[in-house]
Amino acid sequence: CEACGAIFEVESALARHRLKYCLGSELHSKVLDAEKAKVQVLDLDSVVQYLAGRELPNREHAAKLQTMRVEELRGYVSAEAVRAEQQRKDADANAARDKARLASERVKAELRQREAEAHLKEQRKAELHARVQRRAAERMLQDAELRSETEAQEKALAALKLQEEKLKQERTAAEDAMAKTRKEL
Repeated sequence: CEACGAIFEVESALARHRLKYCLGSELHSKVLDAEKAKVQVLDLDSVVQYLAGRELPNREHAAKLQTMRVEELRGYVSAEAVRAEQQRKDADANAARDKARLASERVKAELRQREAEAHLKEQRKAELHARVQRRAAERMLQDAELRSETEAQEKALAALKLQEEKLKQERTAAEDAMAKTRKEL
């Protein structure tokens, strides 16, 4: 992933990561929205505007404030502040959980990557071993063929020598017969 540096074995896992977990994903947007969602119901500025006699942008809040006494208004503002603080804490807790989950997924992805690299390394090692064995077998076959060819040539040479010896004997016999015939003539 270009955004966070996580590595995935398959394209579908990378696409799921980008869609659900990475920067700009639905989860990332929700975490950012939760962080931005602070007090929006009735904030201190609205109370100050009301007390200053100005018109509030939200009519419901204005009507609610007009019916409250000062003590109720203080209690309401305090309760809203507590509620807003709780929302902020909840949003922070959610963000921390999401961050921890993302970190866990990143660690798992890195582990899967390392396992895939180790598997690939073992596979390459096995392929190299098979290649070495194949070459050794080819050399043994070539040696056997060469020995067989050498033996065949030696047999042919022995046969030729035997035939040459036979021809010498026949020539010697023919020369002897010719010499004998000459003497007789």
